[in-house]
Amino acid sequence: PLYSSAASDVYKRQVNTSLFSPDSFPELQREVRLHLRVCGSAGVVKILAVSLEATALSPEPCVVMERALGSLHDYLHKQKHRGLFLPVINLSLTTKLTLALQVASAMEYISAAGLIHRDIKSSNVLIFYDEVDGKSKDSDPDVCAKICDFGLSKTTALDASINMSSHVSVKGTPSYLSPEAFNAQYSTASDVYAYGCLLYTSPSPRDS
Repeated sequence: PLYSSAASDVYKRQVNTSLFSPDSFPELQREVRLHLRVCGSAGVVKILAVSLEATALSPEPCVVMERALGSLHDYLHKQKHRGLFLPVINLSLTTKLTLALQVASAMEYISAAGLIHRDIKSSNVLIFYDEVDGKSKDSDPDVCAKICDFGLSKTTALDASINMSSHVSVKGTPSYLSPEAFNAQYSTASDVYAYGCLLYTSPSPRDS
């Protein structure tokens, strides 16, 4: 199994764990492999550990990632939960523009790594506190955006590990799909189109 002993040091902190059934192992392995290709970007959610076997840390197979405050979709469309389930952050115009630039930078990195995400949307952009030295204790904490969920991603070159049926079926969230994606034709431009839908988020396409 892919496993990091460092996870035991962070597990007691705030982390997200996603459980998988044994039947999903091939898909899980492929997703993790693609995700790890872009983990070097500050704009991509970091994987802390992966376990495909029962361990003392986790009785079930799981992926452990850094824990977010919530998704961009949560913060934009679930205002009644702010301060209850979502930590309060300052979503000023400046903050929104900063988050938008961070997502664009991460997408550029993902594209340069030879990947097409195929599911860029506000619920796949997670919000984190940004650790900034010298920040006044009386000021609002800075936040940053990171892209997650590489389950639908593919390489720009033919990936032999992908079942050929995936090349003729439509992948992604319909409200964010570019016209050509409805014909199962994907490229970096498809992600850029989805990014445009993400920016037009009030009101936004409905996430699914």
